[in-house]
Amino acid sequence: MPKFNPNIPIAQRYEQLVEHWKDFISRPDARTCIWLIEPEELQMIESFYRAEASVQGKTTDIFFRFSCPLKLIDDYGKDLVAELREQIHSYREEARNEALDIKWEPQPWNHRNSSSKYFLDNFYWLAQDLNISSTLVAYLAPSEFVRPSIWEAWLIECLKIGIPANVRLMVTEVVDDGKSKFKNLLKRYPTEVCVIQPELDMTGAMKEVAAAGDLSHPGVKFQMAFIDLTQMVGKGQMEKAEKQSVICLDLVKQIEDAQHLQVAVYFTLAAGWIGKRRYDRTLEAYDTACMVAENMYRTKQAMGLQLLTQALFAKASVFVSPDKSVNDYEAGYLLYKKVTEVGEELPDNLIEQLPENVPEDLPTANPTKIYNLMEAWRMMGYCKMRLKEYDISNKCYEKALEFGGLLPFEQRQDSTLPYIGKALIDLNPELKGTYQDELKIRKKLTQIMGENWESKLVNNKSEVA
Repeated sequence: MPKFNPNIPIAQRYEQLVEHWKDFISRPDARTCIWLIEPEELQMIESFYRAEASVQGKTTDIFFRFSCPLKLIDDYGKDLVAELREQIHSYREEARNEALDIKWEPQPWNHRNSSSKYFLDNFYWLAQDLNISSTLVAYLAPSEFVRPSIWEAWLIECLKIGIPANVRLMVTEVVDDGKSKFKNLLKRYPTEVCVIQPELDMTGAMKEVAAAGDLSHPGVKFQMAFIDLTQMVGKGQMEKAEKQSVICLDLVKQIEDAQHLQVAVYFTLAAGWIGKRRYDRTLEAYDTACMVAENMYRTKQAMGLQLLTQALFAKASVFVSPDKSVNDYEAGYLLYKKVTEVGEELPDNLIEQLPENVPEDLPTANPTKIYNLMEAWRMMGYCKMRLKEYDISNKCYEKALEFGGLLPFEQRQDSTLPYIGKALIDLNPELKGTYQDELKIRKKLTQIMGENWESKLVNNKSEVA
């Protein structure tokens, strides 16, 4: 009997998506594709994008993914063009010696145009500059948006203007009931908008992979049961999920050295309860996860420190929620403080090793550990800032900045360091600091991140309470 290949179920679903996409592209009037998917299918759409954006893709289309947040309809097009510019710049840096020379640069903003037109024009000009017959696809995946109506209004504006023949828009809409919320969009542009409901049955795919093992083995049984648990949580069926978690935990007891699976079960339950705003049940699940993870850490089990850190961060995030029914900044502060206290001791002189001019190639023994410490100190500073304990807050942020400076240079660029710097600047007047003190903070951030560190701030609003 041939050996089962666990990649086959996923490959089959990828092929399904390719066929759906080819059908969409073949429609002469279609300009916007909406993948109407269940939560567990989103990762498969992302995999489809990554495959098609690579040389291994099975279509001839050229994909760009955009993740800038959609908050104001008048700014979104400009933000998309800025992100496109960054992508093209990165490509140029990576492909200096290759034949394809992209000369495209964004056209200047004209306030008389809408943000939709500004993006569509620039994307079209990029297609012209590439001088290829392929379709250019903008996969719009905003990291956040204020409300669906703004998202729909922006898409309607694009179609009203007219999407060029060699350009397509691709978006995902994650739903539980199989019904699109873009009713106005679909009503006004029934031929231009193509809704694809792939029905990938990702639960079936995961079970196919799990079932390839010995079905009598507790580990395989756990995988099957855990898949059902995640599905119940994803659909908000929390009472069923609680019962299913008992089955999962009973199976864990039959597996050697499997306490990490207990933590996974409690994390899953917590995620479901927080979606229901049942913070009492959320904290109950995180409490148990912390207890199990701490036992793993104290007995020096593999993954103990990692899981304990994750559990502490997760539990603390509940207390810093804006929901006043659960908000408790002091409790959050103490949990983040505990993150700084667990794990192997760092060298006492580690911070003193940071030179005045931080080099790009500063060696870091454990970037993950350093990053977690930076984030813990940052959130301690945030909690104390919200409590108006500005002196303690400032000291925490300073500590966060010190640890951030120990990260590898590239990791610094994608970190929360700009927000740490912004917080220190905002705190300066509260501590009766001088303008010279502010300049010192700015100089430090420039040394660590470079001249344009402030441009990485998405939200420039002061966090000082």
